[in-house]
Amino acid sequence: MKLPISILCICVIFLLSFKKDDTIDLYRQSLKFYIGNSKVDTIYVLKCLDIKIPEKIGRYAIIDIESSEVDLIKQKGILNAVKLMPVELNKNVIEITLVDFVLTEENKERIMKNFGSVTYGFQFDSAKKIYKLIKTTKHPI
Repeated sequence: MKLPISILCICVIFLLSFKKDDTIDLYRQSLKFYIGNSKVDTIYVLKCLDIKIPEKIGRYAIIDIESSEVDLIKQKGILNAVKLMPVELNKNVIEITLVDFVLTEENKERIMKNFGSVTYGFQFDSAKKIYKLIKTTKHPI
Protein backbone atom coordinates (compact mmCIF):
# COMPACT_ATOMS: atom_id res chain seq x y z
CA MET A 1 0.00 0.00 0.00
CA LYS A 2 2.89 2.38 0.71
CA LEU A 3 4.36 2.04 -2.81
CA PRO A 4 1.31 3.41 -4.72
CA ILE A 5 0.99 6.32 -2.26
CA SER A 6 4.67 7.23 -2.61
CA ILE A 7 4.42 7.06 -6.41
CA LEU A 8 1.36 9.30 -6.28
CA CYS A 9 3.21 11.79 -4.04
CA ILE A 10 6.20 11.89 -6.42
CA CYS A 11 3.87 12.51 -9.39
CA VAL A 12 2.04 15.31 -7.55
CA ILE A 13 5.32 16.99 -6.56
CA PHE A 14 6.60 16.69 -10.11
CA LEU A 15 3.43 18.15 -11.62
CA LEU A 16 3.37 21.03 -9.13
CA SER A 17 6.98 21.91 -9.93
CA PHE A 18 6.30 21.81 -13.69
CA LYS A 19 5.55 25.34 -14.90
CA LYS A 20 3.90 26.67 -18.07
CA ASP A 21 7.25 28.18 -19.08
CA ASP A 22 8.73 24.69 -18.90
CA THR A 23 6.30 23.38 -21.52
CA ILE A 24 7.04 26.33 -23.80
CA ASP A 25 10.76 25.62 -23.43
CA LEU A 26 10.27 21.89 -24.12
CA TYR A 27 8.24 22.58 -27.28
CA ARG A 28 10.89 25.10 -28.36
CA GLN A 29 13.67 22.53 -27.84
CA SER A 30 11.68 19.80 -29.62
CA LEU A 31 11.04 22.03 -32.62
CA LYS A 32 14.74 22.98 -32.78
CA PHE A 33 15.74 19.31 -32.86
CA TYR A 34 12.99 18.59 -35.36
CA ILE A 35 14.05 21.36 -37.73
CA GLY A 36 17.75 20.49 -37.58
CA ASN A 37 19.49 22.10 -40.55
CA SER A 38 16.33 22.66 -42.57
CA LYS A 39 16.38 25.38 -45.21
CA VAL A 40 12.85 26.62 -44.48
CA ASP A 41 12.20 29.94 -42.77
CA THR A 42 8.66 29.22 -41.51
CA ILE A 43 7.33 26.29 -39.50
CA TYR A 44 3.61 25.60 -39.89
CA VAL A 45 2.08 23.89 -36.88
CA LEU A 46 -1.20 22.31 -35.87
CA LYS A 47 -1.68 22.46 -32.12
CA CYS A 48 -4.22 22.19 -29.36
CA LEU A 49 -5.51 25.48 -28.01
CA ASP A 50 -3.87 24.94 -24.62
CA ILE A 51 -0.38 24.42 -26.06
CA LYS A 52 1.67 27.60 -25.87
CA ILE A 53 4.62 28.12 -28.20
CA PRO A 54 6.67 31.16 -29.21
CA GLU A 55 6.05 33.00 -32.48
CA LYS A 56 9.71 32.58 -33.41
CA ILE A 57 12.53 30.19 -32.71
CA GLY A 58 15.79 31.72 -33.83
CA ARG A 59 15.37 32.62 -37.49
CA TYR A 60 12.26 30.43 -37.92
CA ALA A 61 8.79 32.01 -37.80
CA ILE A 62 6.12 29.74 -36.33
CA ILE A 63 2.59 29.94 -37.68
CA ASP A 64 -0.34 28.06 -36.19
CA ILE A 65 -2.47 27.04 -39.16
CA GLU A 66 -5.68 26.88 -37.12
CA SER A 67 -5.42 30.43 -35.78
CA SER A 68 -4.10 32.01 -38.98
CA GLU A 69 -6.32 34.67 -40.54
CA VAL A 70 -5.29 33.47 -44.02
CA ASP A 71 -6.30 30.11 -45.50
CA LEU A 72 -2.71 28.94 -45.91
CA ILE A 73 -3.59 25.63 -47.54
CA LYS A 74 -5.66 27.33 -50.22
CA GLN A 75 -2.98 29.99 -50.70
CA LYS A 76 -0.02 27.59 -50.99
CA GLY A 77 -1.76 24.53 -52.47
CA ILE A 78 0.34 22.05 -50.47
CA LEU A 79 1.54 22.73 -46.96
CA ASN A 80 3.96 20.77 -44.77
CA ALA A 81 2.91 21.04 -41.14
CA VAL A 82 3.84 19.63 -37.75
CA LYS A 83 1.18 18.52 -35.28
CA LEU A 84 2.25 19.24 -31.69
CA MET A 85 0.94 16.59 -29.34
CA PRO A 86 0.36 17.28 -25.63
CA VAL A 87 3.19 16.66 -23.17
CA GLU A 88 3.19 13.15 -21.67
CA LEU A 89 4.98 11.73 -18.65
CA ASN A 90 6.34 8.21 -19.14
CA LYS A 91 8.46 6.72 -16.31
CA ASN A 92 9.98 10.07 -15.23
CA VAL A 93 10.62 11.04 -18.86
CA ILE A 94 8.74 14.00 -20.32
CA GLU A 95 7.79 13.16 -23.89
CA ILE A 96 6.76 15.45 -26.72
CA THR A 97 5.64 13.96 -30.01
CA LEU A 98 5.71 15.91 -33.26
CA VAL A 99 3.76 14.44 -36.19
CA ASP A 100 4.55 15.24 -39.86
CA PHE A 101 1.61 16.07 -42.10
CA VAL A 102 1.20 17.22 -45.68
CA LEU A 103 -2.00 19.23 -46.05
CA THR A 104 -3.92 19.77 -49.26
CA GLU A 105 -7.45 20.77 -50.14
CA GLU A 106 -9.74 18.91 -52.53
CA ASN A 107 -13.37 19.90 -53.14
CA LYS A 108 -13.21 22.38 -50.23
CA GLU A 109 -12.17 19.56 -47.87
CA ARG A 110 -8.87 19.43 -46.00
CA ILE A 111 -6.80 16.31 -46.72
CA MET A 112 -4.14 15.42 -44.12
CA LYS A 113 -1.51 12.82 -45.01
CA ASN A 114 0.57 11.51 -42.12
CA PHE A 115 4.29 11.08 -42.83
CA GLY A 116 5.40 9.69 -39.46
CA SER A 117 6.40 11.25 -36.19
CA VAL A 118 9.23 11.79 -33.74
CA THR A 119 9.06 11.60 -29.95
CA TYR A 120 11.59 13.54 -27.89
CA GLY A 121 12.20 12.42 -24.31
CA PHE A 122 13.50 14.88 -21.72
CA GLN A 123 14.59 14.64 -18.10
CA PHE A 124 15.16 17.50 -15.71
CA ASP A 125 18.77 17.96 -14.58
CA SER A 126 18.24 19.49 -11.14
CA ALA A 127 21.93 20.38 -10.72
CA LYS A 128 21.93 22.50 -13.90
CA LYS A 129 18.22 23.42 -13.70
CA ILE A 130 17.60 22.46 -17.35
CA TYR A 131 15.77 19.80 -19.32
CA LYS A 132 18.09 17.46 -21.21
CA LEU A 133 17.19 15.43 -24.26
CA ILE A 134 17.78 11.79 -23.34
CA LYS A 135 16.12 9.97 -26.24
CA THR A 136 14.69 10.44 -29.69
CA THR A 137 12.31 7.88 -31.16
CA LYS A 138 11.26 8.01 -34.80
CA HIS A 139 7.93 6.47 -35.74
CA PRO A 140 7.74 5.85 -39.50
CA ILE A 141 4.42 5.18 -41.16
